[in-house]
Amino acid sequence: MLAKIYNLRFQNLNDARHAATYISEGMGGLVGELNISGLTVLLRKEGVVQAIARFDTQEDFVRVQNKRPDVISLLQKRFPCMIEDIAAVTVYSYEREAVSTV
Repeated sequence: MLAKIYNLRFQNLNDARHAATYISEGMGGLVGELNISGLTVLLRKEGVVQAIARFDTQEDFVRVQNKRPDVISLLQKRFPCMIEDIAAVTVYSYEREAVSTV
C-alpha cells in the first residue's frame, strides 16, 4: 500500500482548525475519483494538519503524485501555510473499524 502525506503548518491553531475541516470535506469528496483506499486527517495543537491518503495500486498513487489535488492548492491560497508533500510506502497499518470524529 502506498501513501501520500501532506503536512501543513499554519500560523495559528484557528487557521489549522478551519483547514482541517476544509481538507476533510475536500479530500473526502475525492475518495471515489482518486480511488483512495484510506484517508486520515489529523490536527495537532501546534497548528499542524496532516492528511494521509492511502492507495492500493501504484497507478492510483502515481496519478495523485503527478498532480496535487486542487483542494490542497486552494487551501494554500486561503490560509498562509507551509506544505510538505511526502510519498511513502505503508509498512504497517491497523484499523479496528472505520470511524469519523469531529
